[in-house]
Amino acid sequence: MHSRYRVSRWKEGKARVDVTGADGGGMVQVRDHGRVIGRDRVNYRGVARIRLPRLMPGRHRLRARYLGTQTTMPKWSRLVKIVIR
Repeated sequence: MHSRYRVSRWKEGKARVDVTGADGGGMVQVRDHGRVIGRDRVNYRGVARIRLPRLMPGRHRLRARYLGTQTTMPKWSRLVKIVIR
């Protein structure tokens, strides 16, 4: 699973999560320090595009979680640490 983030203090952010092995279906959550800040359903290509809220100044730890389906196991992306000034 691979995730990319575009975040800003001034406007809403975006996240793109590519889930390998998922042929559509299932949900992806983006978390900041364990709190869910965005979610979307995985499309038929295995991609979820998630809108994120504006982030306040400070340190953030973003991580995406694929919740899985009946045929696919849940997965976590790597942790991304960012600082908003």
